[in-house]
Amino acid sequence: MLTKIKWILLFPLRYIFLMLGYGWREYYSLIINRQDRDISIKDIKDKKHKKHFWALEIGNKVKELFIKKGLKKSDDFLDYGCGYGRMVLPLIKYLDKNKYIGMDLSKERIRLANEFIASLNTKVIKKHRFFVSVNKTIKDLVGEIKFDKILMYSVISHNPLKEVHKILFELKKHLKKKGKIFFDYQSSHENIPNDYFISFMGFTLKRSVKDFRFSNKDISNVMDGLGLKYKELKEFEKFQDSITSNHYKKLVMVQFKD
Repeated sequence: MLTKIKWILLFPLRYIFLMLGYGWREYYSLIINRQDRDISIKDIKDKKHKKHFWALEIGNKVKELFIKKGLKKSDDFLDYGCGYGRMVLPLIKYLDKNKYIGMDLSKERIRLANEFIASLNTKVIKKHRFFVSVNKTIKDLVGEIKFDKILMYSVISHNPLKEVHKILFELKKHLKKKGKIFFDYQSSHENIPNDYFISFMGFTLKRSVKDFRFSNKDISNVMDGLGLKYKELKEFEKFQDSITSNHYKKLVMVQFKD
């Protein structure tokens, strides 16, 4: 019960942040910094999860899919929302030196990503750069650099739709003409089990303040408004990176319209 009450208090806290002039990014970074402040990379490894957020193996699967979709060793790569490093290691092992840049809103997750790399004690790891991006634009952090490939894994599903538009608008400025953006999102669909809401003291509430689902039309409208096109990668359904089926979790490849 105490955990549920703490979770419910996150909803009014969000609106307090808004009234104080803070945006979604500041609010969300606060949540995940507090959530991960006492976690070490050893804790994550010890979990040995095969699915969901702490599953380390998913990084290699995603990397192999990207190679099939055109990822080259020489590509300039931005991992936007790199988290604690499950995508980082496969990517920096594959990419040429100085080609990987990772950004995340959470200083704690950047700490974990650095811990992850340091724990390997291997000469295979090439030079890379990490940045804490809260209150910073991509231009603030890397200047005018443009990327061949941009990844947002488990990012879109933790942002309201208006914030999704802002993120993609910013990323578009840093995408090369022939570049590609990859992102996943949780699709809203009438056949999804009703696990998005819970009942509490007679009220129906959204299960999580930081999780969002979008219809295919929502995503299409954002793409059209930004002059982008996208293609769903059906291979992703087989990945089973979450506890439930990936049938309603989509991975898409985004490019400029011709």
